[in-house]
Amino acid sequence: MKHEPFEYAREFFREHGINICYNSFTPEHYDPAYENVLLAVESPGRVREGKWIQPHMEFVAEVSWEQVTDAPIHHCPRSLYTTYDEFVDFSPERDYTKERSVSYVYSDERLTEGHRLRHDIADAVGDRMDCYGTGTGTFLEEKEDALASYRFHVAVENVAHPEYVTEKFWDPIKTLTVPVYWAGCESIKKLGFDLDGVLFFETTDELAEILDGLSPDLYEEMLPAARYNRRRLAEIRNEQKAKWYLRQSVGAGYMHSVTRNRRHGETDRFVLSAMLRPEYLSLNAAPDPVPGSE
Repeated sequence: MKHEPFEYAREFFREHGINICYNSFTPEHYDPAYENVLLAVESPGRVREGKWIQPHMEFVAEVSWEQVTDAPIHHCPRSLYTTYDEFVDFSPERDYTKERSVSYVYSDERLTEGHRLRHDIADAVGDRMDCYGTGTGTFLEEKEDALASYRFHVAVENVAHPEYVTEKFWDPIKTLTVPVYWAGCESIKKLGFDLDGVLFFETTDELAEILDGLSPDLYEEMLPAARYNRRRLAEIRNEQKAKWYLRQSVGAGYMHSVTRNRRHGETDRFVLSAMLRPEYLSLNAAPDPVPGSE
């Protein structure tokens, strides 16, 4: 799929000798005539199992959840998906009526460990949750239907990596639904979320025990932390928007610094690292501003 803002960014960098290699297109994008930068923002499982990185490839920088090359610069884009609203819109002042207990969404994919775990969960405890998604044999038209009226939601990332967190966590946060979550706990901590508003599990047996304890009273107990987490998500999104516009306005100045140093025979690694943030490359559009509190 051709992403015009991203292709523009690639051309912009190539004019200055820097070549961006993106996700599964890395074998096609890689060019030894340039200084190559890896932008691997799919899940670590897909990056590893996709075998995109070949032995002859050398990179000067890498943006990924888990470093897979010897590049001297590595940036983890842990807040990348906070502005991703393709499945659930963010309405931070909206109230939700929580009449149902727990929901679960899973697809028919089985590529990564998370995909396979989702099917194991469905087989083990699926009869104790309201299940949605192509894994059930039906297509979920609106993901919000699986969140808005539910107190809890079981969310499983594609891979268990401590820094990897996606809309699978952010979508229930948007709707004041408590995530029962498998995966990126380190990112959640580092981004400043209240862990009292999340239930973590590692195995299907642990999930079964959590399901035993879910109740309206537990939800009410966790609701203040859930509200805090929604406010924190709003803060991060606003920070992302400010950074996005900052990079649009000063990007030319950064590139001037890169090219100036290149004329002296070296690349400004700090500047390069600053520019290679996913927001700058427009992998997500700049989010609309949202209030920081309800």
